[in-house]
Amino acid sequence: MTEERDDVSGFDEHPMPIDADRVGAHVHAGTRIDLYSGSRGSALNGTDRHRFHRIIGTAIFERTSRRFGNPQRADGADAETDAALIDSIKTALYERGDVAADPAVRRLLRKEAAARPKLMLFERVARSLGDDWCDDTRSFWAVTMAMGRLQVLLRTTLATAPRPTDGNETGHALLTFPAGEDHHFGHCVLDEMFRSRGWVTRMLQQETPSDLAGHLTRHRYDLVCLSWSTGALDRMAAAAMSAIDAMPAAERPAVIAGGVASTANRRWMVRLGVDQVCDTAYGAIGIAESLLADRRVRTALPDRETKKEPIERAG
Repeated sequence: MTEERDDVSGFDEHPMPIDADRVGAHVHAGTRIDLYSGSRGSALNGTDRHRFHRIIGTAIFERTSRRFGNPQRADGADAETDAALIDSIKTALYERGDVAADPAVRRLLRKEAAARPKLMLFERVARSLGDDWCDDTRSFWAVTMAMGRLQVLLRTTLATAPRPTDGNETGHALLTFPAGEDHHFGHCVLDEMFRSRGWVTRMLQQETPSDLAGHLTRHRYDLVCLSWSTGALDRMAAAAMSAIDAMPAAERPAVIAGGVASTANRRWMVRLGVDQVCDTAYGAIGIAESLLADRRVRTALPDRETKKEPIERAG
C-alpha cells in the first residue's frame, strides 16, 4: 500500500595537535592520512581514533557548508568544539538525560534560532550514532533508542522554528524511498531542510515502481530525491529511475540520490540517469537549488505560476 505524507578523552602524554582545517583539506584532496600520533609512531587507540574521525568528519562538513555559502559559521566555533557538542547531545540521548542541559546546545536549539544550523547538527548527531553501532561501541538497542529520542527532539524543536514568510515557493520536491527502507531519520532532516528554504515537499513510500510512476502522472515536481540505505533495495531504485526516465522531457524532474547505498555506487547511479549523488542533507539543498535554476532556464519558465499546468501540482 502506498503511503503519502504532506508536508531531522585525551591523547598520549605528549600528543600531536590535530589541525582540523589541514586534515579536511587533505581528505578533500584525496590524500591518504595515517592514524598515528607523535614521533613514537604508536597507533591511536580506539577512543582517540573515534575522536580523530569526529574531527575529520566535522572539518569536511564545514568545508561542504562553506562551498554552498552557509552563513551560519560566523561564530568561529572550530571542529573540535563541534565534536564535543555532538558528544554532549549523544550522552544525553543514550542516558535519557536533558539534551538542553549543555548551555551551548541550549543556545543552538532556542526557539527563535534559524532552522538550518539545527538540522545540520541533528544530521551529524545521527551519523555519529550510526558510527557507534558500526564500530560496536554501542549496542543496536541503545543506538535504536537514542535515534528514536533524536527524532522526537527533531520534531519538537522544529515545530516552532521560523518559516519563510515571504509567500514565495522555491520549488516542489518529492522525497521517495522503497518499501523495506528502515532508516527514515535522514528523510525527516532533508524534508525539514527543504521546507526551511521555501520548498513544498511530499514524501512517498514506493511499494512497487508503478506506485512512483502513477504518482508522477498525477503530480508535477521540480525535483525527486531518491534515498535508500542498503544494496538489497538497488533493484527498486533502478526501477524507480526507469519510471522517471520514461516521462516526457518537459515533465521529467531533476533527480538527486542519497543514502549509504547510493553514495557507495555513484557511477552506477549516474548511468541510471541520476543528476547528482549527495553525501549530506545540506549539500543536497545546494545541489537541488542549482538543478532547479538550470531546469527553469532550459524550460524557459522562470516562474511555475506563469504557465497553467494540466497536471495537479504537489502540495
